Amino acid sequence: MDGKVIGLRKSVPAYPAARIPEPGLPENPETAKEELRGAEAGLERADKAWEEAGTQLDAARKVRDGLRERHQRVRVELYLKAEELKRVEDELVRSRKIRTDNDLESEHSKYSKLVHTEEEKVKSAGTDLLNKEPDRVKTLAETAKGSLETVGKKREAAQKENTEVRTRLKVFGEEGLHEKLHAARSHLEHIRQENAAMMRRAQAAGLLYGTMKEERDKARRAYVAPLKEKIEKLGRLVFNNSFEVEVTEDLSVAGRTMDGSSVPFESLSGGTKEQISLISRLACAMTVSKGGGASLILDDALGYTDPERLKLMGAVLARAGKECQIIILTCVPDRYNNVGEATTVRLG
Repeated sequence: MDGKVIGLRKSVPAYPAARIPEPGLPENPETAKEELRGAEAGLERADKAWEEAGTQLDAARKVRDGLRERHQRVRVELYLKAEELKRVEDELVRSRKIRTDNDLESEHSKYSKLVHTEEEKVKSAGTDLLNKEPDRVKTLAETAKGSLETVGKKREAAQKENTEVRTRLKVFGEEGLHEKLHAARSHLEHIRQENAAMMRRAQAAGLLYGTMKEERDKARRAYVAPLKEKIEKLGRLVFNNSFEVEVTEDLSVAGRTMDGSSVPFESLSGGTKEQISLISRLACAMTVSKGGGASLILDDALGYTDPERLKLMGAVLARAGKECQIIILTCVPDRYNNVGEATTVRLG
């Protein structure tokens, strides 16, 4: 150690002349220590910068490798696309030799006109379908079918009654029963005629319904929701397809519009007011039927309605009866012969 110290002492006087001029020597040890700490801090910063530069270099290399790989894929795809383009161009040249662009444009124009013509036909067919009121025809057909079943039940009852009469005749003889037998035969013949007429009506309605079914399925159906829509849908079975009503906030009918003409409810005829009032009650019963609801009881309704409207109102009652229970009290049961599937209970 002493020898090392002696050697350092000998070399110290010659150090200033032998060292490089920059940086200069500190003036004293304290200054030298301060510069040493600064140099160490600078070295630490330089090491950190070196590490960051190395990280950035690695990231740049990854990006470069990714770009190289992508470039290679793009080159391959470009080559394949060029081959496909050449093939398509060759196919186009061969196709143009068979059929020119002018021929294709002429054919395109021709078929465009045909498409336009067919679209106009479709629109016209849709308008014709709406004018034929398919929903109304379907409802009338269903009502006729139900009425036919009701007549069939009446016929069965008449046949049963006829059998009972014949049995009583065999037991008690014909004395005093000739008039009853004649009345029973007349009633049976009336029922048969009524049944034949109903069968003809049902067959005609079924034929009309079958013809329109295909077109009807293409039409857009409106879903029944608010009370106003239900009243109008039932009312169009009786009046016509332009039938509309004005419903106030208290759910009463204030007016009727038909064929573009609006009339206050109080200004309508007695029969029309009776029909609209009944339709409104039926629509209310149909509206609340899904939530439990209550039976609708009618007491000898439609007394002011003419026979033709009675038939249509029968269809309305039959349509409403599919969604709610309707009880009709009447002393004139024939007034409701067109209700369709109805159960008749005689009192007394």
